[in-house]
Amino acid sequence: MEKEQKAVFATRLGLLRNSINMSQEQLASALEIDRGTIAKYETQSRIPSYEHLTLFAKYFKVSTDYLLGISDIQSNDTDMQAVCAYTGLSEEAVKILINRLSETYCFIDDYGIIQEVISSPYKDCAGIISEILSSDEFWNIIFSLKCLQKNTENYSEDLIFKTLTTPPDMIDEETKLKIETISNADIFRYDVSRKIEKISDMFDNRVKKEAEIIAKHNPKKE
Repeated sequence: MEKEQKAVFATRLGLLRNSINMSQEQLASALEIDRGTIAKYETQSRIPSYEHLTLFAKYFKVSTDYLLGISDIQSNDTDMQAVCAYTGLSEEAVKILINRLSETYCFIDDYGIIQEVISSPYKDCAGIISEILSSDEFWNIIFSLKCLQKNTENYSEDLIFKTLTTPPDMIDEETKLKIETISNADIFRYDVSRKIEKISDMFDNRVKKEAEIIAKHNPKKE
């Protein structure tokens, strides 16, 4: 096992254990292995055996690929793995989509425990989601959001301080370029808001009806 892979395993094992508020001793007892062995795994002092690797995967209901850092998809469900791999969506995003569109909607707490189940208000929204995903405006929004994220990645306390305290003619060229790039972010924010309005128009029956009336009373000339 590569050093980096061993480090990922140690981290993910610890995170999974802590996610259910379980001590190393409790986990060792549940799996009938020595607590010291788990401690060595989590401190990267020992390479996990195949037997223990599969034992951990089965207990936490995750894939061995996830434990080893080969995949970021936790689920050992092959269908879930296939959907995530095909779409590029995160496992959490796919679960949320499935949960929201199901007949019932589950409120899940921070420990992954279902606290309440209600009739889902989103169960009849699959058609709307399909229409949105099929529209150019939606993908233009995604692109604008990506540009917005990129243009503001250099926004920092240091840059704000320089902008506020340095005379414009004394700001270096690199900082000027960063400021200009960040200023362009407002264009993308505005672009997103306008495109959201256009998507809203797709489902606003008033807009459709007005367009029909205008077309009726203003027929196109041949």
